[in-house]
Amino acid sequence: MNLTQIPLATIKTTMIQTKRFIGLVLFCAIALSSCVESINDDKGKSKSGYSYVKPSIDSRGRYRKGHVRKSVSTSKNAYRNQAKSRYYYQTRGKYRRKK
Repeated sequence: MNLTQIPLATIKTTMIQTKRFIGLVLFCAIALSSCVESINDDKGKSKSGYSYVKPSIDSRGRYRKGHVRKSVSTSKNAYRNQAKSRYYYQTRGKYRRKK
């Protein structure tokens, strides 16, 4: 059976089914990629700048409560700015020690 003997309605139906299948495959691929990206984002730092420290038992066997801790930047600029700020408030700030 060559191409000229296939009815036109069958060809149209097959093309519609193929387009639907391709659309479904593309939708699934996009949905899966967005899920993977959101999972990868959760593994890094939280967007709020805070992280939860789980409760644990210390070396002496005492229970340590869980708490929320602010994330600290480890970049050299952040460390430098923190040192400058500390110096400013120790020498010129509002709460400096009076001599």
